[in-house]
Amino acid sequence: MAEGTGKLRQSLLEFAQKAENALGNITNPVLLPEFPVRDDDHVISFNYTSTVELKYNVRADQVAHIHGKVGETELTLGFNRARYKPTDIFIDIHHGQGYWTAWDIYAKKKTPDDIPEKHREYYDESDYYVDTAQAMFERTIKSFEKQHQLDCIDRLPKGIVDIVVIGHSLGFSDQPYFEELAKKYPDALWKITWHNDQEKIGMTERIRVFGIRRHELVRF
Repeated sequence: MAEGTGKLRQSLLEFAQKAENALGNITNPVLLPEFPVRDDDHVISFNYTSTVELKYNVRADQVAHIHGKVGETELTLGFNRARYKPTDIFIDIHHGQGYWTAWDIYAKKKTPDDIPEKHREYYDESDYYVDTAQAMFERTIKSFEKQHQLDCIDRLPKGIVDIVVIGHSLGFSDQPYFEELAKKYPDALWKITWHNDQEKIGMTERIRVFGIRRHELVRF
């Protein structure tokens, strides 16, 4: 498990380093004149590279790289613990093998009588091998749990009235950041960019879940 996590982190580092090196090839970055970055603005970057600083002329002291910055700090990756349901994931995987176990009953709040007839002969209330695999699976998934750096939001000043989100789909893996911002600045107006209709539909639901009260969706 540790070896797998290590390989994934190494791959992430290599990917981020290549992206950083490629910044020099970008001669005409996408400019957003409707969202200028002022000298007293604060930028939270979910990017591992220096894109904001080098291509949009934002001072380094204005930017907080909450997932780390290649060449300077450790890079972080993972998923949101609040959205984590390892038992359900495991069941989805082993159902394809055609058997049920006690994990199915526990996760779905059902009884053995609920098992389809064609699967009953495979049901074993104390299947050692499946239960052992489940435990290993949970430990592996837990090793990819994201450690959110919410202190960067704590350090933001009071009185922020505008929050602009550019190039982020408001994915659930970063939910704690958006929820914290929504709590700290409940009256702020959020201006959130979207790229396609499918993304816009998902964003509308997540805006509600995250507790964002005032918002405008801007086509990017």
